[in-house]
Amino acid sequence: MSTEEFTDDMDAIRQIFFDECDEQLALLEEELTTLGEELENGEKINTIFRCVHSIKGGAAAFGMEELVKFSHLFESVLDLFRSGGLSVTTESVATFLKCKDALFDIVTAFKNEGTACEAAPEMVAELEQYLHS
Repeated sequence: MSTEEFTDDMDAIRQIFFDECDEQLALLEEELTTLGEELENGEKINTIFRCVHSIKGGAAAFGMEELVKFSHLFESVLDLFRSGGLSVTTESVATFLKCKDALFDIVTAFKNEGTACEAAPEMVAELEQYLHS
């Protein structure tokens, strides 16, 4: 396999990853939007967790460290809600929606510019508050 063929294959695989991110982000938004109506729906939290986990896994394969780091933090917070350690509230849903937007921004930066984009420090701090509560 030539270097050019390898590069073309990697570009195709990378595009598949971004297509899957688009699907996961759409599902994430759909689940988060309806979660506000069903705050105690554990299956929704599981689905939301899986969306973030899928994005993180693909990002790790491509060395997108900023995306991995933020996804991992978001995933850790979601795990507290999945395990019952924290209860979903309208405030936490609002935080999750902001996190979805941050994921979208980071994915878009990698997709369009191929460059790193970090989540806003206040968004990271907001998530970390859940971990320390």
